[in-house]
Amino acid sequence: MVTVCETEDNKIRALEAGADDYITKPFSLRELTARLRAIFRRLGASPAGGAVLQAGDLELDIDRRSLRKAGVELHLSPIEFSLLSYLMQHANVPVEHGKLLRAIWGPEYGYELEYLRTDIKRLRKKIEPDAAQPEYLLTVPWLGYRFSYPSRPAVPAVAGGSAAGALE
Repeated sequence: MVTVCETEDNKIRALEAGADDYITKPFSLRELTARLRAIFRRLGASPAGGAVLQAGDLELDIDRRSLRKAGVELHLSPIEFSLLSYLMQHANVPVEHGKLLRAIWGPEYGYELEYLRTDIKRLRKKIEPDAAQPEYLLTVPWLGYRFSYPSRPAVPAVAGGSAAGALE
C-alpha cells in the first residue's frame, strides 16, 4: 500500500485488511525496490523471469510451464496452467469471473462462466487434497476466485515446552 497517511492506526488497519506492506510518500526508489524484492522472496518468485511459485506442496515453474505436487509432476492443460499461474501470481486477491475469463481465454470473453467453473473444478481435482473442501482455489461468492496459500497447521503445546519450540 502506498499512501500519505502515516499514522499507526492507518498502518495497522491496512495490514490487518490484507496489505502485504505499507509505505508512505515520499519514499525513495531504493526503499521501494527493497520492499518489492522482499515480497518476491516471500512468494518464492524472482522479479526478473525464471519464476517458480510455491504454495504448500505445490511448485509452479512458469518458464517450464510445469507443476509439481509433493515432488510429482502433474499434467495440466494449457488453460489449467494459465488459470493456476494467474491466480497464484495474484494470491490472496479475489479475481472477478470476467477478469479471469478475459485474462485466460481472451478479451472477447467475459460471460462464459461455465468454461471457468469447469476448468476450476478440473484443477481442484488435480491440486487439492480434497476437491470438495478446497484449500488453494477458493470461491468468492458472486465475484470469482482467489488463490490462498494453505495455512500452517496448529502446533499443539508440548509438555514442558512451548509450541513455538516445536516448530523448529
